[in-house]
Amino acid sequence: MARNRLLRQRTYVPGQGFLGAVSWRHEGAASMLIENHANPSSAGEPVNHAYSIVVGEVSDFKLYTSTIGNYNPAYNVLSTSKFQLTLVRPNDPDFGPDFSAALGNLAACQTAVGTGDDHRYFIIEDSPGQHTLRFSAPIMELRPSPVPEGEPIDGDTANWPVPLEHQASFNALKQTHHVMPLVVYDDNNNSVLPEEVTSKIKGALVELHFRMRHYYIGGGANKFNSFTGLIEQIVILRPPIPVNPSPYHNSLRKGPYRPAPNVPSHADLKRAANIFLPPPATAVPVGASSAAPATSAASVEFPFVVVTPVHSVQGAVTSTAAAAPQPAAAPAATANPAVGPPPANNATTAISYAPIASDDASVGIPPVGASLPVPVPETSPGANISTGSGTVIAFPSDESHASSSSSETLSSVESSGPENVEGEAGDADQTNVHSVADISVPGEGSPSKKRRLRK
Repeated sequence: MARNRLLRQRTYVPGQGFLGAVSWRHEGAASMLIENHANPSSAGEPVNHAYSIVVGEVSDFKLYTSTIGNYNPAYNVLSTSKFQLTLVRPNDPDFGPDFSAALGNLAACQTAVGTGDDHRYFIIEDSPGQHTLRFSAPIMELRPSPVPEGEPIDGDTANWPVPLEHQASFNALKQTHHVMPLVVYDDNNNSVLPEEVTSKIKGALVELHFRMRHYYIGGGANKFNSFTGLIEQIVILRPPIPVNPSPYHNSLRKGPYRPAPNVPSHADLKRAANIFLPPPATAVPVGASSAAPATSAASVEFPFVVVTPVHSVQGAVTSTAAAAPQPAAAPAATANPAVGPPPANNATTAISYAPIASDDASVGIPPVGASLPVPVPETSPGANISTGSGTVIAFPSDESHASSSSSETLSSVESSGPENVEGEAGDADQTNVHSVADISVPGEGSPSKKRRLRK
């Protein structure tokens, strides 16, 4: 919901139209990012700063959002102290990629106005390839004119909660400066009290509204571009995920705490079985003949359905031989709801299929519709071996992991037709073929994964 709303905003930084909606404008010694008028005929109208929006997770690193911000009497003065926070890429399927897109668009904004390549203080590279965004806002602002002694001051400044040890420094500024509270709302759109801001936003997913300012520092030999993201508003979209307390301090009088044993889940057991103890596949013939007829044809096609505890494969293999191959006798044909009635007058053969062990948990579980090369049955000496292909048509139920029976029923899933792929000829001695072929199994939404089949 929140993302759909933000995508309709012109100033949502990851949006495709953001760079066309903003531009830079000089204001004194600084440059401010402004919002372009949506209507070109509106020239001469007042200029609006670009109140840009980005979503990220608030890091606890250099988080200075208490009522005194980053004030430290040993290094700075309270009148120039700031609130400061850092946004990191959130662990969210939508806002995570959006944060990366925002980094790219903000870097383009910096390049558009900067002199040279030295850009500092806004986009921070915390580690190689890992970038964050640093934002700040002043705690106090100079009044247009001092408040005369004895006259009331504004409520925010008068009631600002300051630690006792810094109360004297704050009282000395009340007449000449006024407080600029951070505007923060929780996930129920309620205003967050100043003293609760840090605990509410640390680790939270937030929608942060900000302005962007640029200075070029050109004095002396050290010349660079200084950028600032000025916080305007923070809205909490998801509260911080709580961390469970240590169990060791909850059982001081109950004896030592011992963690529970690591019991593998059912999915872990299945994955381990597939990787380390791959069960032999069972070929379920779809031909109608119980014995392979002798033939003098130069090419024989073997329809098959391979069933393993992990998946099922339907397709055909082709063996081109000088002498016709003699396939093994086949069991009686059985109709299969996933592939229809068995075709008549076709030879059948058993196919041996076994995945190679791999650290990749997805190996051994190709998606439905994937096209798989399969081993070719042994043929007579002098035969030219071709590689067949099959299509994954179903996944057996969990119970099939307890047995590799060929009687498992396949779910009715539409499959693509088999395609024969010509392979390379074997070595000079083709009597026993033990070559290794690479196969590619495209995964959903990820680069193709490599597996190997032995035949």
